[in-house]
Amino acid sequence: MALSGFIRRGRAARRDGSGTLALLVAAEPTLVQQLGLTPSRRAGVCITPVAAAAFTALLGELEQVLATAGRTTGTSVSRTCDDFGFQWFVLEDDDSLTDLVDAVRLVEDALVARGHRDQLLCAVFGAAADGAPLHLVHTFRTGRFHPVAPLPGGDRDRGAEERLRAGLRGVLPLEGDDDRCFPVWGAPPVA
Repeated sequence: MALSGFIRRGRAARRDGSGTLALLVAAEPTLVQQLGLTPSRRAGVCITPVAAAAFTALLGELEQVLATAGRTTGTSVSRTCDDFGFQWFVLEDDDSLTDLVDAVRLVEDALVARGHRDQLLCAVFGAAADGAPLHLVHTFRTGRFHPVAPLPGGDRDRGAEERLRAGLRGVLPLEGDDDRCFPVWGAPPVA
C-alpha cells in the first residue's frame, strides 16, 4: 500500500487524545532550553503482538512504508522484538523531531485504521540530561506523557522524573495517575 493510503485511512480513524503527540514538537524548546535536555532523536513504538498472519503482514507492510517515507524525511526505521515478546518500531531522525513524531503517528494511524488500536501500547522518546538517559513515554490509550529516568539495575531516578514532570506542566498533557507512569523495561535503546 502507498504511504498516502496509510495516512488517509489513519486520519479518518484517529481518536481523541492522539493529537497530543504533535505537542511534543512544540515542547522541544522547553525541553532543550529550560530543562537542559538533549533529545536523542530516537523513538520506539511498542506494540502488543497478535498471533495472526494478517497482523504480521501488516507490520511488515508498515515497516516498508516507513522506510519509503524515510528516504524523503531522513527517518530510519527498524523492527525488533524485546525479551517480553513486544514488537517495536525503532525510529531515528538526526535533524527533525517533527519527522520523528510524524513517523510515530503513521504507525498509530495505520494500526488504528485497521482495528488494532488495542495493540498500541506506547511510544518512547529518548533524551539525556547531564549524560543520564531519560525517556518521555507517550501512552496511546490516554494521550498523556510521563517521564522515566532509568538507572542501572532496573531502578528509576524518581527525583529526576519529578523535576522533568514539574518543568513540563502546562507544556504537555501529563499522566496524573502514578500507577500509569510505568517504566518500559526491555525497550530498545532510544536515549
